[in-house]
Amino acid sequence: MLEFNIERFKRLPVQPGIWQGGIFRMPAWVTGEAEKPFRPLIAMWVNPGDPRVSQPSTVENEDPHQVALDNLIDFALELGRKAHRPFAVEVKDPKLAAFLEQRLQGAGTRVDCVPDLPLMQRMLDELAESMAKGKEPPGMLTGDNVEIGQIKRFTESASSFYQARLWEELSDVDLVEILEPLPPPGMRYASVLGHGGQTFGLGFFDSLKEYEKMCRAAAPGRFSAKNGTWSLTFGDITDLPFADADLWEDHGLPLAGTQAYPCPFWFGPKKQTRRPHAHELTFLEGLLRALAESTSEDMDAGRWSRSVSAGAKETEYRLALVNEVAEPANALGFPGNPHRFRRAMEQDMANLQRVMDEHDFESIEDANAFIQENLNKEQSLKAAPRTPLEQAQELMYDAWEASGRRSRIFARKALEICGDCADAYVLLAEDTSDPAKACELYRKGVEAGERALGTDIFKEGMGRFWGILETRPYMRARAGFAQVLWQLGRQAEAVGHYEELLRLNSVDNQGIRYLLAACLLELGDNEKLGKLLDANADDGTAQWTYLRALWCYRREGDTAKARKLAKEALKSNRHLPDLLFGKRRLPERIPQSFHLGHEDEAICCASEMRSGWKATPGALDWLAEMQQGRRGRSNEKKWIKNV
Repeated sequence: MLEFNIERFKRLPVQPGIWQGGIFRMPAWVTGEAEKPFRPLIAMWVNPGDPRVSQPSTVENEDPHQVALDNLIDFALELGRKAHRPFAVEVKDPKLAAFLEQRLQGAGTRVDCVPDLPLMQRMLDELAESMAKGKEPPGMLTGDNVEIGQIKRFTESASSFYQARLWEELSDVDLVEILEPLPPPGMRYASVLGHGGQTFGLGFFDSLKEYEKMCRAAAPGRFSAKNGTWSLTFGDITDLPFADADLWEDHGLPLAGTQAYPCPFWFGPKKQTRRPHAHELTFLEGLLRALAESTSEDMDAGRWSRSVSAGAKETEYRLALVNEVAEPANALGFPGNPHRFRRAMEQDMANLQRVMDEHDFESIEDANAFIQENLNKEQSLKAAPRTPLEQAQELMYDAWEASGRRSRIFARKALEICGDCADAYVLLAEDTSDPAKACELYRKGVEAGERALGTDIFKEGMGRFWGILETRPYMRARAGFAQVLWQLGRQAEAVGHYEELLRLNSVDNQGIRYLLAACLLELGDNEKLGKLLDANADDGTAQWTYLRALWCYRREGDTAKARKLAKEALKSNRHLPDLLFGKRRLPERIPQSFHLGHEDEAICCASEMRSGWKATPGALDWLAEMQQGRRGRSNEKKWIKNV
């Protein structure tokens, strides 16, 4: 049958025109039994004269060259009486060209091997867009004057950068300034991504003002797209445009790991995108090499240089960490630790306590008189740390005030001074994205706090623990420990720690009751949740009012009492329901503080309560009915007032 069809093809009339085709990868990823996603091979041909495209043939266990030939013959014969063969066919694969020449010998159809098939590529792009329901991003070769040799050099440097794991030294707040060579527009400052364990690579900024605006934006991703920014991210092969994925498949480009495919892009307003031009890709190649070769000593110095290969020639890159070389007044003040102001107050209280101890006043009146007398004499109200623990804690106040790499250096130095400094473990735990590492650091922090405090204080200070200044590092460590235990699925342990923290400090300065309530809600422990709600009956925050309503609905259903509580909840914060319903998305950053009744309170509450509401059958529909009824009555009152 095969030979018969070839003979039929040879006897078809020849028409002017050149068809393009061959074997291509399907513009879609398939996840099968294989460990990694793959793209099936398909045979396709296009006739520019119509233009017509053949029905794709999937290559499975057959010879792909034979599948391409069969598809070509079927394509020529499918028009019945109008069937014809082309004057010539164009393919990219030399082996396929040789195969077709041999099999079609004597047919009178020329076979040409060419570097590009523009029409066929356009058809594949259209197929990709139809399958993805969106425009396919451009590949790296679309950059002006970019060639495969340059892409290979770039991927070599990207692989070195990824293997250097610079995000373990720097976070996104450790801004790197590129002093030399002159960076392309938009690439003067680089922020290393990956310290949080989510997105790895580099983010770029043209100015410090642009960087600070992005940091303050509620949705940094939207800000970047609106203003136009460069980024270089690493990810899975499925994150790449299909054209880039083909480059790795066809040319075996260097790769540091299955999650380390580099993807440089410029994102601009109105969803504009483009890839680096040749000079921009060369700059990135050298920058990645320079950063990969940078050492801790370089970063400690603040300024350093590296001579590296960029664009097949040696280029010196001079780099600087902005906050390390800036004067204190000009250092980037954002983002800093969200608790830095509270820590500053604690530092003042600790210092004042040492002053009081040094003077050994006979009465409170004498102490107050001394403070008033020396209020404007800064040095008179200062006392040096007396013990290694106090020295380490003073260093931690500097750490909380700092950010990024500098804060971690302070914390490690604090532990060198005193291994019982619980706050040092807390900072290091907060700074890691690995829950297991964080759990171990918090555990060490709890143990350090217990050693520093001794056993007696746990009895003497029961119920008012936070009011004793020395206990606060321990309380912070234990609260963090409970949170990460919950994250790791050790739920019973987490609940136990939260309950103990509330016993130690019934005033609950840390807001532990909210965390515990969210846990009990998710666990479905209505009995404990009810007791917790009763113990804090005077709490008028939105989280508590909505919790009371949900708890009552869980126990009683749609009763008069539940409705009354729901009305109180809706009155306490009108912004929260839409976040619970999913009508509005939570921002990328959850506020660190909030105002009662405002949107920021609703965001904080929704981030902790949404799973509990979703897990309660019918609860969200019930709340929506209550919200709609309340809006209806409100509109009715407005109408009556206007009449």
